[in-house]
Amino acid sequence: MAETLRNIDFWVFLYTPHSAYTPLCLTTQTAISELAGDRHYVLRTLSRAEKGSISRNTSAKLSASESCSVTSSENKLHKEENTQAKSSFREVDSHSLNSSHSKTPRGKENAADSKLYQIFKVLKMSDPLEKDMKITEIKADTLSNNVNPAHLEWRKQVIDIRLLPRHYMNLSKLGQAVVAVLTTLTGYGMAPGAFEPVSFTCMVLGVAFLSAASLSVNQVLEVPYDSQRSRTKNRVLVRGYLTPLHASIFAVCCASIGFTTLYLGTNALTAIFGVAGLLLYTSVYTPMKRYSIANTWVGSVVDAIPSLVGWTACTGSLNASAVLIGAIVYSWAFQRLNGTSWFLRPDYSRLGYCMTSVIDPAMCRRVALRHSVGLLILCSCAPLLDLTTWTFAFDSFPLNCYLIYRAWRFFKDGDNGSARKLVDFNLIYLPVLMFLMLVGKRYSS
Repeated sequence: MAETLRNIDFWVFLYTPHSAYTPLCLTTQTAISELAGDRHYVLRTLSRAEKGSISRNTSAKLSASESCSVTSSENKLHKEENTQAKSSFREVDSHSLNSSHSKTPRGKENAADSKLYQIFKVLKMSDPLEKDMKITEIKADTLSNNVNPAHLEWRKQVIDIRLLPRHYMNLSKLGQAVVAVLTTLTGYGMAPGAFEPVSFTCMVLGVAFLSAASLSVNQVLEVPYDSQRSRTKNRVLVRGYLTPLHASIFAVCCASIGFTTLYLGTNALTAIFGVAGLLLYTSVYTPMKRYSIANTWVGSVVDAIPSLVGWTACTGSLNASAVLIGAIVYSWAFQRLNGTSWFLRPDYSRLGYCMTSVIDPAMCRRVALRHSVGLLILCSCAPLLDLTTWTFAFDSFPLNCYLIYRAWRFFKDGDNGSARKLVDFNLIYLPVLMFLMLVGKRYSS
């Protein structure tokens, strides 16, 4: 049994009013129970171990003296919180979670190898247990008597230097950073200027570093909320692979490199747009998600800025054509943001996010439909500004019509299926549209 418990790690975030979130890990149920007295925030995680010598029929309740050790000087609030830790360690039927975890047939399952141990969130968490789980409580002393006392101690999470590149990529949300770079390339390619390898390379690197900085700061600010969402509970900061301080230093370094690269390699206007996007995303959009539905409109502006960065990197100025490209990306962002927030409504609602899908679902669907129609109009205006030939308007017409159809289905049905289909096509729509725009570019002196 002791050998089994050595392989169990429970990740938590220790929070105090005078310090940041510090990732720690525990290895036994007794230490987990002691968290209640210190008012820690415990993150949910799943750890599997063999049942060993613990009897399946053991179901005695955890007493306060067995589950946690709190000094007599603890106030009444702490004592009340201690009672919440009684149900923190539970025995869960493995077939209820994932039948692939157990190779033993259901009719011949052995209590020694058919169980999973799961620590549910002890404090500040309200997720109900799944209905199909079979829960029984286990005596704390049954575990602690079979465990080496050394495994009851706190220990800091040690960062594996070999995995830092992977953690940095996850922290930077590589997929979103690639979208920003591709949008920048479109702005650069559509600008009426000569191709310069130096400015082009500096532009790509600068936007990549600024995007990494923005997305890293976003994760640092949202660690307490990401830890309570099923979609984000495995992010590097939530899991403790990097500390918030480490991530903040990484973000500052990326922002400094990105701004310097844009300023020295392109021009001041491009660097200003790059920093403006960084500040809007980290200082306005991210905090606003908890206070106002206007965050969606701010987020769309942030998505449109990289196209302006690409244009100014090539020409050093702005005109109506550059604004049109930015407007196209701006309208494109609404289908992605509103569609994604729609099938994430349970998490957003539970955590208090002010998203249109939660506050005003009808507006969420209506805005997505309006901007899909707006994209058709904007693409038709491109030839009028001598940005593209009329070939682009005709080539993009079927693409825009199908986007309108997907937005219409989302508007009428209002279910997760239509929202996912809209988001999936939206992610394909932008690169295809930008390719058609580059092919149909009007070359003029």
